[in-house]
Formats: sequence, C-alpha cells, structure tokens
Amino acid sequence: MGRSPEPPPSLDSSLFAEVDGASSFLAELRRNSEWGVALATGGWKLSAELKIRSASLPLKDVPAAFAEDGPSREAIIQTAIARASAWYQRREFERIVSIGDAVWDVKTAKQLNLPFPGIADEPRATLLRDYGAGHVVGDFLDQIQCLRYLDNAIVPK
Repeated sequence: MGRSPEPPPSLDSSLFAEVDGASSFLAELRRNSEWGVALATGGWKLSAELKIRSASLPLKDVPAAFAEDGPSREAIIQTAIARASAWYQRREFERIVSIGDAVWDVKTAKQLNLPFPGIADEPRATLLRDYGAGHVVGDFLDQIQCLRYLDNAIVPK
C-alpha cells in the first residue's frame, strides 16, 4: 500500500472553507424527502472534489456535473439535472432551484428559467441582486430562512 501524495505546498486547502452552516443545511436537505440535492459546478472534477473535501461538505454521494461534462454552464446544469433524475428515479421534479455565489450563476439560472437564491456577503450580495437574484443570504445558519428561500425563489429578472 502506498501513501497518498501530499498536496503541493502552494495549495492551501484552508482557502476552501465552507460557507457557515452549509454542511448542516446540506445534511438537512438530504434528510428531507421533499428536496433532492445535486451539484453543478464550472470547476473541473478533481479541483471541485478537493474543495468539497477541504470544506467537509456532505456531497460525496450526490449526482454531480463538472466543467468536463459540458461546454457551457447551462449544459453543466442540464447534465446535473439529468443525473439527478436518474439518481432519484424521477422523470421530472416539481421544482428545480439553482443556488450560486457569482454573476454567471444568476445569468445561467435566468437562461435556464430556474429560480435562483444567491449566497454571498456584501458587496457581492448587492451585485447578485443587481443581476436579478430575488433573495441573497450570507450563510446557511438560519435553515428555516434558507428553506423558505428555496420555496420562494424566483427566476432572475
């Protein structure tokens, strides 16, 4: 048996800390039969998995799509939705909500006609609102509020 290689010295995994409350909110969503969880990221699979592990997010066994799964962010999200359909054995979902922290996330949700709540602190929160996000939170600590935002999220204007 070999030892896992050490990450390169310039790679500081502490840079990938979880957004406050994200792990417990994801765990709650996974326990909650009303919501399924899928991951869609514009990052490459290996780098995204490093970030997920570093942040200790409970995303190991969820359907996912990465940069190599599509030529655009829209295609990546569509791949994640297709994988979620197979994973949860559903032809369609009652509601699909995209959550993100960047302007391109808002634009992609708008392109795909998906409701979108943002996750960001100021000044980025204002920027997401300016691009059409109806709700933006700074963290996932208030799970009731976050669930309400999922339920009431609107397609960006």
